[in-house]
Amino acid sequence: MRPFYPILLDISDQLCVVIGGGPVAERRVSGLLDAHARVRVVCLTATERLQQWAAMGCIELRMEPFQPAHLDDAMLVFAATNERALNEWVARSAKERNLLVNVADAPEQGHFIVPSVVRRGDLCLCVGTGGQQPKLAAQIADELAERYGTEYEKLLQLLGKLRNEILSATPANSPLRQEALERLHAQTPKLLAMIRAGLDPEQEARAVLNYLLHQPLPKEGQQ
Repeated sequence: MRPFYPILLDISDQLCVVIGGGPVAERRVSGLLDAHARVRVVCLTATERLQQWAAMGCIELRMEPFQPAHLDDAMLVFAATNERALNEWVARSAKERNLLVNVADAPEQGHFIVPSVVRRGDLCLCVGTGGQQPKLAAQIADELAERYGTEYEKLLQLLGKLRNEILSATPANSPLRQEALERLHAQTPKLLAMIRAGLDPEQEARAVLNYLLHQPLPKEGQQ
């Protein structure tokens, strides 16, 4: 299996087309909706959940045979039917349009694979096996989900908020900015422990930052 390049794409408000209406297609659509993509699904039959999403206006559902024109304006294409020949046709049609395509049952025919994902707010953990063992990837993702719980979402929100305050309050490339960012990072284990204990760590983190940000800037050449 050829090596894959891991990447996180911003597909918000971008059209992604899923060909297929079964459980695999449903999983693809679920992930795309999590990423705020615009989703078009083309199939002859659709799962109940896909139909519900269509009824709520979350996706565009076209209950009709696939045609290459369905891929017009797409950013990503997913061939997710249970028919090998149809998936191959979708892949060829996407490649003719220079579109990135994922083929569910034959990853070697596409440009990318879809990893198992654990999301904790902006924290995104992805596990892939090069398409060799999807169940193993899912198992490892489950283990990561247990290790990295919802407390990491709260931690990341707090760290991001305080980091932005540091960037706003300090000159770019200044020793004070670097010192404050490093001190904030050093506080991560303590802040995480407080969140897990049900405490609010923001006051303590802010006290540390206020102390740092009100120190005089180091002279040039000093660290």
